[in-house]
This record gives sequence, C-alpha cells and structure tokens, in this order.
Amino acid sequence: MNEKEKKDLRDKANDYQTYSVVLLALSALLYLGTIIPGALAAEQKPFVLIIVGLFLGVSLYFLNRSFTYVRVLKDEDDSMTL
Repeated sequence: MNEKEKKDLRDKANDYQTYSVVLLALSALLYLGTIIPGALAAEQKPFVLIIVGLFLGVSLYFLNRSFTYVRVLKDEDDSMTL
C-alpha cells in the first residue's frame, strides 16, 4: 500500500469518526427535547425517539467503519515491520 492510499484511509477514518460524533451529539439533543416538559406534543415523541434511535444506529455504523480503516492501517504497518 503506498502513502497516498494510507493517507486516504486515514482521512476516511477521521471523517467517519467525525460523522459519528456529530450524529451522537444530534441524537443527544433530540433526546433532550423529548425529556423537557412541553417541548414536544405527546404524539410527536415516538417519531423523535425513532429518529434518535436511527441516528444512534448510523453513528455506531460510522464508528465501526472508522475502526475498520484504522485496523487496516495498523495491519498494514505491522506487516511492513515484520
């Protein structure tokens, strides 16, 4: 693997990690909106909670992709040192 490919993988890992953090923060803010009394009507809360769950799931997916790229880079570095 050449340096350009390694840099691309590092950039992708950083991007996916950033996406994960942003979605986690967004889902936390939306969840706070369901806790605050009077912020949402009772019939809107289930939809917001579904969206929060969706955001958390996508956040975990992005975090997993980030770890996958980091693992590939680490395996590549380990194979180069052997």
